[in-house]
Amino acid sequence: MPRTILNTAAILAGLVLALLITAIAGLLLYLQYGDLNTQRPRLESLVSQATGRPFRIEGELELKLWPELFLSVGGLQLANAEWASGEPMARLGQFAVKIRPGSLLLGPLDIRELHLRDLDLLVETGPTGETNWALATPDPEEAPDPPSRDSGNGDLAVILQRAQLSNLRLRYPGPDSETQSAMIRDLSLVNTDADRLRVEGRGTALDMPLTVSGQVDTRDGVVQTDAVRYELALVLGESRLAVEGTRTPPASDSPARMSLDLRMDGLQPLMDRLAVPLTVPGPLQLAVHGRGEAQRADIDIEGRLGAITLDSEARRSGDSLAIDGSISTLAQAGALFDIQGLPAAPLTWSSTLILEKNALDIREFSATTGQSRITATGHLGDSNGGSSLSLEANAAAAAELLDTLPPLPFTVAATLALREGELSIAPLEARLGDSDLTGTVRIGRGERGSVDIQLQSRRIDLSQLSAHDKTRPDTGGKAPEEAPDTAAGESSAPRYVFTGKPLPFSMLQKNTADFHWAIDELATPLVTLAAMDLSAGLHAGRLEAQAAFEGPAGGLGRNSLVLETSGNRAELTLQNRLRDLRINVASGNVERVNDIPALNLTLDLAASGSSPRELAAASDGKLLLTLGPGQLNNSVVEKFSGDLLAQLVSALDPFARTQTHMAFECGVAAATIEGGEALLDPLAFQSEKLQVIAGGSIDLKTEAIDIEFNTRPRSGVGVSADMFVTPFVSLKGTLSKPRVGMNESSTLLTGGAAVATGGLSLLWKGLYDRAAGSIDHCRDTLEKHAHPPLDGK
Repeated sequence: MPRTILNTAAILAGLVLALLITAIAGLLLYLQYGDLNTQRPRLESLVSQATGRPFRIEGELELKLWPELFLSVGGLQLANAEWASGEPMARLGQFAVKIRPGSLLLGPLDIRELHLRDLDLLVETGPTGETNWALATPDPEEAPDPPSRDSGNGDLAVILQRAQLSNLRLRYPGPDSETQSAMIRDLSLVNTDADRLRVEGRGTALDMPLTVSGQVDTRDGVVQTDAVRYELALVLGESRLAVEGTRTPPASDSPARMSLDLRMDGLQPLMDRLAVPLTVPGPLQLAVHGRGEAQRADIDIEGRLGAITLDSEARRSGDSLAIDGSISTLAQAGALFDIQGLPAAPLTWSSTLILEKNALDIREFSATTGQSRITATGHLGDSNGGSSLSLEANAAAAAELLDTLPPLPFTVAATLALREGELSIAPLEARLGDSDLTGTVRIGRGERGSVDIQLQSRRIDLSQLSAHDKTRPDTGGKAPEEAPDTAAGESSAPRYVFTGKPLPFSMLQKNTADFHWAIDELATPLVTLAAMDLSAGLHAGRLEAQAAFEGPAGGLGRNSLVLETSGNRAELTLQNRLRDLRINVASGNVERVNDIPALNLTLDLAASGSSPRELAAASDGKLLLTLGPGQLNNSVVEKFSGDLLAQLVSALDPFARTQTHMAFECGVAAATIEGGEALLDPLAFQSEKLQVIAGGSIDLKTEAIDIEFNTRPRSGVGVSADMFVTPFVSLKGTLSKPRVGMNESSTLLTGGAAVATGGLSLLWKGLYDRAAGSIDHCRDTLEKHAHPPLDGK
């Protein structure tokens, strides 16, 4: 009986083995000789489910198992995102591969031949910044952990004998949303007799020729040298990148090691082609050395760009990563970006980071140059996809960071948070000398970007900034040296002040914004204002802005602007109201604020157009400016006025040459603007010794100026009339090229050249008759040109 059972079991086992062999043989015969195209719908469905995008196989599928495993497929297409263009995001004309069958079971994978042609990849960006290559991914909680990097012996898992790739194209968005492309015409990889993979290729990128060449060790070469060696060179136009290095796999008694040396020449032409505003001082050189085992890794980096040197090291232990480094000179690093005035001192930094799954914990970060320091802590990425960062910066003197800043202490503290597409800075605190600022900033993303800024300040002192302004030279009131004459027909100055370039109204229509800044006290070199309130709102293409403040001795200011945009045009409404504002433009050092002439301004302006020139040419409104009595310092007028204004003042007021002060009594300027033409009537001022009355026009369409002045001495000043060698003065030309002067012989004075004018205009007689020096015009003129009340006051 036992023997019978054994015989029966043996027979059954044989039958099962025979059936298994028959099934395997049948499967192999089907794969070898069957039509794999019948499985196309199933393959398309599997890829579509994995990527979340429709996938199509339009070409033939072919599979052979021997004498070599051969797979060929063509006409692959992966659909684009729903929001993107209708073109497929990926297309592949043909893919074919030959593999040694035994390597599938025994390893390593031995690829005899690989062919790839007509690959077209399209990269597009959505309205909120997302990319069309964000494919469907498994839930992070359900996704399997990636395999450990420390498993295995580090041997190469693939042997490539030969590869031929042709017509590989990448299309991507460039500047101004124009699609750019890079093309690899052909790229070959061939295993040489020296067990090295030779790489050669050519193509185009950025509309420049591209070549690639080099060699990489194969697996057999690594077995002989215990290291992967590689040398690669890439030439793009005038730029050349050379990379060489080695990688040693880990062994039982030694960690993995790597070294890399990189050099790039001709970097400036590449930056220019990319429109990157960098000034490259020389070739870029990098040397990288690293070692790693288990949960430890060390990397050292040394770099040089011109005279700038970089030293950095990174040390990883488990989940902790420490990065330290330094740059030799911050000044030369800033010069790369055309930033002048940075300190020549080195910049050093150190940080301690904790690596988490899909997140980064910044335990400590600090950067120091001289006595200036910035520190940061925070978390990048959390369970809700948000990030937060707390920053603090301080310096004993801001000038240590930038020499155009004043030598005043400053501090900044801010907390940044990024969550659900919104960046917030709250709170924000800053102080520079006596100036302070607190508030919040929020920036949102979406189809219509949004910005919300809310600020408060007890005091903003702009005078401490202007006292240390190194960007504007002090000429001491002297005109700057004249530039050499340009060639005939050429001009160094623009023809128009108001340009014809269309204004970017579309930016206003694409964004929303709210702004508010309350300043208790704003100090400037000319005036100190109180209770300043600045606000602005931008919604649906409509910009509204208001500014209100109080001046010394009861002065007030109320200003508003409305810009209503539609398409490429806008309607502008501007209102300015200044009442009894005493701005010390030209009074010099005064004992009493009432010695500064009180300024009153009423301006109502409406305009429409698509450019500054169109707005000016279509403007309508009224302007009234009056000045009350006070003291003017002639030397201050000369110092702070431009060359043209100083020349005009000198021509109108001969006392300015001999007396330091002027007892100013009143001034008025009234203009009516209709259809872009401003008619000035009157334009006058009166001092203790002088009267000036003027009239004329400014055509904002052509920007032509035509203003004539009549100057008369006040009676009783004790001087003879012949002192006034320029009783008649004109201001003509254009806004961009005004010219001044006319003497009693009717000769126009302009830049040292005399041009005959042909006599006085009829306007001069009327002006001359009105300028009766014995009459005080201030009271009547100011009463006639009175300003309307402000807010019922």
